[in-house]
Amino acid sequence: MTHSADFSISTNRRPQAISLFAGVGGLDYGMEAAGFSIALAVEKDPHTAAQYQQNFPKTPVLCADISQLSSQEIRNHINPQRNTYIDLVVGGPSCQGFSRIGKRDPQDSRNQGVSHFVRLIGELHPRAFLMENVASMRDSRYAELINNCWQQLLSYGYQIQEWKLNAANYGVPQSRERLFWVGCLDTFIPPPAPVEQRITVYDALADLLPLEPLLSLDKDILETNRQPGKYSQYLNTIFTPPPSWNPHRLSGCTLTNHSPSVIERFITTPTGETEPISRLYRLDYQGQSTTLRAGTASEQGGHTAPRPIHPEFPRVITVREAARLSSFPDWFQFHPTKWRGHRQIGNAVPPLLARAVGMQLINALVTTPSTDKGDKGDK
Repeated sequence: MTHSADFSISTNRRPQAISLFAGVGGLDYGMEAAGFSIALAVEKDPHTAAQYQQNFPKTPVLCADISQLSSQEIRNHINPQRNTYIDLVVGGPSCQGFSRIGKRDPQDSRNQGVSHFVRLIGELHPRAFLMENVASMRDSRYAELINNCWQQLLSYGYQIQEWKLNAANYGVPQSRERLFWVGCLDTFIPPPAPVEQRITVYDALADLLPLEPLLSLDKDILETNRQPGKYSQYLNTIFTPPPSWNPHRLSGCTLTNHSPSVIERFITTPTGETEPISRLYRLDYQGQSTTLRAGTASEQGGHTAPRPIHPEFPRVITVREAARLSSFPDWFQFHPTKWRGHRQIGNAVPPLLARAVGMQLINALVTTPSTDKGDKGDK
């Protein structure tokens, strides 16, 4: 299949991206920080779509199932004031069917999300695309599906790269390995180089420690006079706070109710080790978090995935602490229900990793990325 297009991007506009399987917006937040503008986000879950809209109020959000969506419907929902040419399509199709902690059924219907992503790449034909998933998507049991998708993308004319990246190498205090497919019609895009600085659990959580006496079982939001730590300040330089943000107002602070016996087990679990009954890992201040997982969807009971135990206190981490361990800035909001909030974080690409990837993409698509932030949402 051959295509022709004018690939030039003037430096007075931000390149336009479409986000499929948008989730709560971790990938998109990194893309925006790199210089892209999200022209439309598509997310199936209504709770998560609503949360995305809260964090990206100026981005059109379409709550729809990708498998039932056509490229024309996507184009119809793009704000006509934005450029109609799509520079980039990004997305993270459901990974639960590929995950090594699941049933790993090659016939799992959720695996077809990759096929529908590829179908829409063919229909929308952006200049570049980015697809994210778990590394185990490449296990041999899924070879027929995945190899067919790869060949289909090649038939569309894309030069494709496969990157296996760990968020811990890009300023995120969490070991989270992910697979990225990156394709472009007219250029080769190299993977991002790792950063030198290694961020620890302590770096991420230190300035939250004085809040411990204020945390409760029924209070999601805290009003505090806390001073932001170095890691929090660093995130502020990468992700510009919205004008409406109150740095003394912190959400995602609800504690989990543990029984006395569970608390006692947590107390006796050394940092860096797994509690033998619950199988929960206890974080080490000088190390990095294990991969934060999503848990089950509402139709499967809405259960929170196992969360790590705090390195200092006998409890699992809060939503806000999980957000810090995934490099979300403090103004980024999650659902106030704990299992939904943790699920949104567990499903999201850490924004700092997404930004590193986004910088590689934008450097390939534009010689000088635009610094104009006029069309960004108030986040």
